[in-house]
Amino acid sequence: QQQQQQQSKQQPYLLANMTEFGVSPLLPPHVLGALGYEAVIHPVTALRAAMRAVADVYANLHRTGLVDTKSLMSRKEMYDVLRYNPDENWLYPRNDGK
Repeated sequence: QQQQQQQSKQQPYLLANMTEFGVSPLLPPHVLGALGYEAVIHPVTALRAAMRAVADVYANLHRTGLVDTKSLMSRKEMYDVLRYNPDENWLYPRNDGK
């Protein structure tokens, strides 16, 4: 392990920047690992997905004049994703390991 740590200090840390619609092909983590990459980031993936959802919601609102609530995340779902409980004081950073 000590030898591995020394080698990692001598070699550059390889980070794969997987951006959609870029020049490089999108590769799964196991392939990138086999190529020597130690970490993978997807810097705009969630933003692109969110913007698609935003565009779809507003296109439907423009077309129909109504919001299709079936396409929206419920308050409970949103709270679950955020790990938010309105009955508890919210502390940042969390100290409970979650």
